[in-house]
Amino acid sequence: MNVYITFFSKRDNNKFLHIDNGFSFGREKKKEDVDLFFHQGREPAYIERHLKKYPSIDRIFCSLSYGSQLASIKPLLADNWVVGGPAAARLVTTGTELPCTVVSGSFEEYLGKDALDSDFDPYFSVLAKVLRIPHLFCNCSVGKGCYWSKCKFCDYPYYDSKCERTGKVNMRPNVGAIVEQLHPMEGCKTTSFHLSIPAMPPKALAEMLNAKRDKRVWLTIFLRADNSILQVFKKYNDSSICEGILFSIGCESLSQSALEKLGKGSTVDDTLELTRLILKRGGSVVLGIMDHYVFSDRQMVNEYLESLEKLKGIVKKYPKHRVKFTNNGVTHWPTREAISEFTDDFTAAKYDNQYERYLANIPEESETFKCNKDISLALVNSGINQFGATFVSLL
Repeated sequence: MNVYITFFSKRDNNKFLHIDNGFSFGREKKKEDVDLFFHQGREPAYIERHLKKYPSIDRIFCSLSYGSQLASIKPLLADNWVVGGPAAARLVTTGTELPCTVVSGSFEEYLGKDALDSDFDPYFSVLAKVLRIPHLFCNCSVGKGCYWSKCKFCDYPYYDSKCERTGKVNMRPNVGAIVEQLHPMEGCKTTSFHLSIPAMPPKALAEMLNAKRDKRVWLTIFLRADNSILQVFKKYNDSSICEGILFSIGCESLSQSALEKLGKGSTVDDTLELTRLILKRGGSVVLGIMDHYVFSDRQMVNEYLESLEKLKGIVKKYPKHRVKFTNNGVTHWPTREAISEFTDDFTAAKYDNQYERYLANIPEESETFKCNKDISLALVNSGINQFGATFVSLL
């Protein structure tokens, strides 16, 4: 028999159940196989006690969405363990040695299949029903990698089975067919699926919008404000085509000069236009912003203020809950080479408990610090809702 381990978490006073699933595609579950669900942060001894209930285990599969989950299983790892999921590639590229098999590519590839699967298996439906938590949020990964792969700060290029950074996107064959399989989970008031990929490519976006989806299910996706994405939305005039979809746009900054330094390859104007198109078609928008830029200056501040006024003009006709800012966090750079382009004064720190990222040191008495602070305050005082962490990390 095989055992499949999935981590989950409860959030907002047990109102939200977040499932970090990794086996919704590709597995061929036998009758005797077992699914085990553990709350994120469980001690290894607790997991070990549950595994001992099954003395004839052939393989133990565990999907890691975050490096921090590794601590819960690391003391138990042995030859019969197979570790995969979004965090697996990090384990290989950072040189983390584990006494088990690490799957950095797709689960289908590990099983020897020639192609990715589009059959979605909501194997966690029983857990959702048993826990009786009203709001369910889970991942339904439709691909890996970034279609554009441009941002200097990003380290999400696709890792293949040999953990080589190919820079290619690996999409499941029919996103529309996957979306049509998504239905509400019994016992939950709301069910939300995150079609997790760093940025949805144009073709997959069109497939999703064309799908005959269950409007009782919420979808969330990451989008890039690229002209090719704008062209997809412009083909639709239906004011409800995006209802029930939350589009998270990684704009990073509302300053054009900052985007050029970041190598983003997109424009603030495209971000504003994409926001307008989504809202007009019934969708909701979260604008992801990063802060703590070592190159912040008065030009950036002025560009932010101008962009905020344009954004407020776009969103004023729509309900406030449909447009939000979220702080993607203080800007950490993936390599020494990346941050060295802007400063030689930086600090290395462990990110997600497993790999190094680099943070610029910005003295509090500096003009750069003051510009970052002014930008954060402008966002906070914009009248647009904030989601997640605050923007006043420098205050």
